[in-house]
Amino acid sequence: MLAALVAAATTAGFAVADDERPALGGSRFQSIGLWGDVPYSDAQKTIGVPNLLADMNANRLAFSVHVGDIKSGGSRCDDAVYATAKGYFESLRAPALYTPGDNEWTDCDRPSNGAYSSRERLQYIRSTLFDTSRSFGQGRFAQDVQAVPYVENRRWQIGRVTYATLHVVGSDNNLGDVAPDFEEWRQRDAATNAWLRETFSVAEQRASVAVMLFIQANPGFDETDGARAPVRDGARWSPLTLPSPSCTAIRTTSASTSLSSTASATA
Repeated sequence: MLAALVAAATTAGFAVADDERPALGGSRFQSIGLWGDVPYSDAQKTIGVPNLLADMNANRLAFSVHVGDIKSGGSRCDDAVYATAKGYFESLRAPALYTPGDNEWTDCDRPSNGAYSSRERLQYIRSTLFDTSRSFGQGRFAQDVQAVPYVENRRWQIGRVTYATLHVVGSDNNLGDVAPDFEEWRQRDAATNAWLRETFSVAEQRASVAVMLFIQANPGFDETDGARAPVRDGARWSPLTLPSPSCTAIRTTSASTSLSSTASATA
């Protein structure tokens, strides 16, 4: 039985040599850094994020993941925002990963965000932040990557834990806010579900003891934010979302934090 943990991610788009992947052995425990929803303010840009990066660099992390929203929902989606975020990721000593949030693409059509095209901003993110199969950071590793155009969906293995990012965002996953885009959602949702199913299949093939998924949106597994996401009963999966008949989700945890949390996973 696989344990599935959710942190609020087909044919590989890149060929990756085995010697570029993280080692499958090592310590029984892995310390990882989880952060997201920053920076939202000038104080977070000048004080909070630099201190957070320093804190993560002071710890021996297997990797870190930013789970989306690299800016506030009311600020502009100019190119410099993405360059700044990439600079944060590259400054980390351990491998660094990222999955997009709604603030940096689905919400960019808001007047306060610059009235950009959401699709154009998504394509820009894919071409500048997901243009290689390798992670960010000073200690990089290669990942499995979903086929174009869904190159933001990533998967990697450390020890006996399989990790993956899934591109699921707020603002109702691009079905809400200023300019809902049903067709974009439909195609991406199908690809994301395929990546989820494949991840559990790969985990079984690798004899993993756990799968950890990273998404930006609140999956609605509890009632802490019922006004923004439908509450889901984890014991009653829909046939469309059940990862695999032989894999059971026995634990979930939300990690879309305003700053950071550190988690340890059994390897």
